[in-house]
Amino acid sequence: MGAEFPASWSLDSEASGFEKMESGINARAVDYARFGLIFLHNGFWNGVQILPESWVRESTEPLRPDPRTWETMIYWLDYDGYYKYHWWGINNPDGTYDFYAHGRYDQIVYVAPRKNVVIVRLGDRLDENVQWPLVIHNVIDNLK
Repeated sequence: MGAEFPASWSLDSEASGFEKMESGINARAVDYARFGLIFLHNGFWNGVQILPESWVRESTEPLRPDPRTWETMIYWLDYDGYYKYHWWGINNPDGTYDFYAHGRYDQIVYVAPRKNVVIVRLGDRLDENVQWPLVIHNVIDNLK
């Protein structure tokens, strides 16, 4: 994808070199944005299909029917949200959906196909008083 800067991946264990699977990718905002753009454009980067379109769709679209069984994310269901393949999502009233990758300290790569927008938010600690995905969703709702 032509990343501008080297990235790294945090490890669960220095001894085994096993990567963290739920988080741990360390990169610059511009490269996170490139990653988001690949998903916004259904796997295309600079006119070249680098991820299968079917995989992009399968990994980001809402579960239908949504089993709504994961108890640790019940709060997210109140916002008509879903979780699938390490992507979080929000169903929109018009039948579209937004999706985003969410890091441990509220780093977010938010993709809103309905507005052709990718927003990256970097953070270094959690703030339990702010639900950043909902803030970003609201900002996107208000874009013309």
